[in-house]
Amino acid sequence: MYLNKVTGWKKSISIWMIFAILSVIIQSPQIFSKGYVLGVDSIFHMNRIYETMMQLKTGDFNYFISLFSYQQSARIVNAFYGPGMSYILGALLLFLGSWVKFQLVTSFLVNIIGAYGIYRIAKKLSMRDSLAILSGAIYMSTYFVASWNIAGSFTGIGNMLIPYVMYYGIEMLVDKKHNFSVLGLGLSMGVLLQTHVFSSLLATLVLLPCVIYAFIKTTLKKEFLFKMLFSIGIAILLSLNVWLGMFYLLKDNQLLQTVPLDLLKNAVYFLPEKGNGQANIGIVLSSLFFFQVINLIINWKNINNTIKILMTTGSIFLLVSSRFFPWSIFSKLFPALESFLQFPSRLIIVPTILLLVTFEYTCKYLKKEMVLVVLGTATFFSISMAQDRVMSRMTEWNSENVLASPNKKPSNISAKELRNIIRSSDLGKILDVVRKGTSDYLPLKEPLSNQDFELFDPYSKYWEYVINPNPNFEKKVSDGDIIVSWESGDEEMINVPIFKYEDTVIKDLSSGKTISVRTTDIGTIQLNANEVSAIRISYPIPLTIKISIFISGITFIICLSYTIINQVKKIYKNILLYNLFNFGMKRI
Repeated sequence: MYLNKVTGWKKSISIWMIFAILSVIIQSPQIFSKGYVLGVDSIFHMNRIYETMMQLKTGDFNYFISLFSYQQSARIVNAFYGPGMSYILGALLLFLGSWVKFQLVTSFLVNIIGAYGIYRIAKKLSMRDSLAILSGAIYMSTYFVASWNIAGSFTGIGNMLIPYVMYYGIEMLVDKKHNFSVLGLGLSMGVLLQTHVFSSLLATLVLLPCVIYAFIKTTLKKEFLFKMLFSIGIAILLSLNVWLGMFYLLKDNQLLQTVPLDLLKNAVYFLPEKGNGQANIGIVLSSLFFFQVINLIINWKNINNTIKILMTTGSIFLLVSSRFFPWSIFSKLFPALESFLQFPSRLIIVPTILLLVTFEYTCKYLKKEMVLVVLGTATFFSISMAQDRVMSRMTEWNSENVLASPNKKPSNISAKELRNIIRSSDLGKILDVVRKGTSDYLPLKEPLSNQDFELFDPYSKYWEYVINPNPNFEKKVSDGDIIVSWESGDEEMINVPIFKYEDTVIKDLSSGKTISVRTTDIGTIQLNANEVSAIRISYPIPLTIKISIFISGITFIICLSYTIINQVKKIYKNILLYNLFNFGMKRI
């Protein structure tokens, strides 16, 4: 194979190019349609990203409350949900200036970055280039990675980064002295924590057996422990604002949990047809997974310890993510899982990575060509199904509904008008047209059990207290605060579509005095309209949070700069050696 003859930076560029071509093939229906997939979670995350984009554009910053998004309701979301990545994506949206371009570019990056992460793991396990590339290609074509594009699920971005954390767990297994990159592990985990906390917890669970085994086997236990603690320290510093921000909010507020879901219904099942959701993984992955599990059982004695650990971990997560696991019992024992985990199918990302990269090891009794044919065929079908998912979404885009199910187009807007709104450079307009009552992290007066969630119906309350009345209020942003005004009416008490958290400060605009307000059961404010006609909403950022943001940013800059300098040195060295080799060959 050509790549076997190429080394260094040229080989890396070739690998990236291969993944880029495959990503373009997958996304080609969307590229040609110039369409946008507004999926089930899209509006929620579009609001988050629009918020950071506008803060960067205007210079009006507030780390906690939403100034420009979520109906300008002073709602807190980004401080809880990947603040670092939110600002990176906001900057990208500002640069691209279009939701369609943004989705195409970010989906492309998620595909190729995720695929290259699998390639790196496969090469660390000494897998052949051809099989490592095919493994990466299968990974990028799974629903779990593509969910960012076809459903607007942020889990897809987390899944893009998980392989980069797992790489260092595998590194400590395969290295003879069980060494690993301290900076690499700390930096990758810190970035993942700034992106998706659940994904970081999942990556930590996968790292545990690797760390335990490496610690038991290494003769340099003190050095290994020091390195591990140093990596943890780097990750903590990189994500300090995440932890302190969450602690600061949770200590004084009772926040509404994410919607509790039936765990068994949202666990993985295995059917031959293409999976349009993360619960049905389809025939390709089902076949590969069960082939690996059976091989593990049959050839247990002939498999080395590293592969045993990886395959066993993958097999356990495969079981736990599926409907074969007694999720109905676990739901009753640990009801918090219904809100925290929601989808056991999220765990399928672990076997997807681990059982893919160990495929060659369990097929040693087969001819090399046969292994290549099996994985090549699986890749062909997987890429084809991924492209078909995008094609299905573009069929919806060109339909009268425009939006991907289960979203419904507003009845007062034509399909053509809605498509033009999404394509326009007015990035906030689509958020005014397509709205959802997603209620995560709203401030409650008292805890809400999972059993009472449906009866409480926070989604409907969000429409009642925020979305529907919002047009009756004028809102503008000034110096990181929100100013709300309204016309006086006959009502003595009015509901203002602004959320009040414990440290939210509300002042009478005319007098500048702080006023006390009553709140509804989802945390929106109520006040006397005869006494006040305009208010200023602010949320002071504590000094500790400001310091944590500064520390996280400086740590990231130092770590990234050190990594880039090292990579440049390696590339320069490889180029120099390559040129010296060519010069020597010419002399001969």
